[in-house]
Order: sequence, then C-alpha cells, then structure tokens
Amino acid sequence: MPSSVSLLGSAYLAFLATGLIFSFLDRQRLRRRKIRIATAALSSPIILLVALLVFLRFTIREPPTLEDLRHDCPPRRAALESLVRMSDEDRRFIRIAPDFNYSDNRGALLPKPRWDEYRKVFAENGIGEGIERDESGDAFVIVGSVGILNRGHSTGYVRCDPSAVVTGYRFDPCMLKRESGRRRYDRTTRDAAYSFVRLDELWYAYDTGPN
Repeated sequence: MPSSVSLLGSAYLAFLATGLIFSFLDRQRLRRRKIRIATAALSSPIILLVALLVFLRFTIREPPTLEDLRHDCPPRRAALESLVRMSDEDRRFIRIAPDFNYSDNRGALLPKPRWDEYRKVFAENGIGEGIERDESGDAFVIVGSVGILNRGHSTGYVRCDPSAVVTGYRFDPCMLKRESGRRRYDRTTRDAAYSFVRLDELWYAYDTGPN
C-alpha cells in the first residue's frame, strides 16, 4: 500500500508539472487556455492543503510549557486554591469545564448558577479546559490542551490531596512524589507521556499526553 500511494503521488506531481510547462509553451492559444484550466483544477488539492496548514499554524496554539506555568503560577495561585475548594464542595463532579461537566452519577448536572461561578474563575485566569479530579481526590486544573483523543497533550496545575487514601489512579506527580519527572510516549507499551515539576509542597506544573 505505501508503494502504491507513493506511485500515485509521483504520477500526480508529474501530470501537474507537465500541465504547468505546456500551459506556457503550447503555441495554440485555445489549447493553452484549456491546459491552464485543467492544471488549475489539478493543483486545487495542493492549494487547499497549503491554505489549511497556514490556517492551523496561526489558529492552533500549543498549551503553555512547564516553565510558562511556573512563571504564571503566583498571580493565579488564589484562583487555583479557590477552584480546588469549590471542587471539594462539588466532589461528585469529576470534571468541570467551561463547556461541559460530568459526575460519577451520569444523571447529575451541575446547577447553572454554580457552573457560572466556575466559568467566571476560568475566564479571568486563562484556564481553558477546567478542572478534573482523580480517584484519590487530587485536582488537575487544565490551563490548555492541543490535539484530539490520544494524539494530543494537556498542561496545567496539579494539587495533590495530602489526606488522600490511595485507592485508585492518581495523577503522575501525586503518584511519584518527586521534584520533577518525565517520560516519553511508548508506542509498544502505550505508556502515556508526561512531564512535571514541583512548585511547592502540594502543587505541580504538569504536562500529560499523548497516551
């Protein structure tokens, strides 16, 4: 299959190059015009692809790096602590984002006035993806993310619950309890990538994914 795709690609480029050459060299005006129209139609996929790449380049931004998160933490600190306290009160909601929320009871919905309180804090502090809780009660305030499904990664701040009784999955910094850590995505084992750095006793800057 890869060789067939390569062959088709080479043939496409050859036809396109031939059309471009003859669109200028052919001496018959009418035929030259037809060749130019056909060449323009043939080149439209390339034009659309280039336009898409340019669009993505200027509209999709990588989430903040660990160093960005460390630098921006002090002015956000009060908001981060406030979000954790709010989430403690709404503990059954394991994910609260600006545009969705869900709980351990799928029928439960966060009341709109309460959801608006979260949205206000998110908007005022540049927190694009909301807050998530793990099975032990640790909190991940997700500042930004890029990509979809298992192709992307997310970055933000993790607060490890000091009173957590470890009964299930924890975010990597809380599980490893190190000053810093890093792991690349392993295609063989499907172990997720992560990196983190400690900010203080309970807080970490965290990057997770792809997985």
